[in-house]
Amino acid sequence: KPADIKKEVVSITVVGGDSSWSVAKRMEEAGLIESARDFDAYLCGQGYDKRISVGTYDIPANATDEEMAKIITKTK
Repeated sequence: KPADIKKEVVSITVVGGDSSWSVAKRMEEAGLIESARDFDAYLCGQGYDKRISVGTYDIPANATDEEMAKIITKTK
């Protein structure tokens, strides 16, 4: 049986009034993304910026932009 590989997960909290930029900045500071500017542009370009939900999210360190966007917007 292979050893359990623990995925590194980072917790991000979104509070009321957060903009997509402030969330992207927090994610950059947490080491989830390389560039808050690029991720914010992605969120805005895909329409996710309007759907970011308040809450605390566990985001895998290796998640793609799309996966992270879906997590913070509770999109299936």
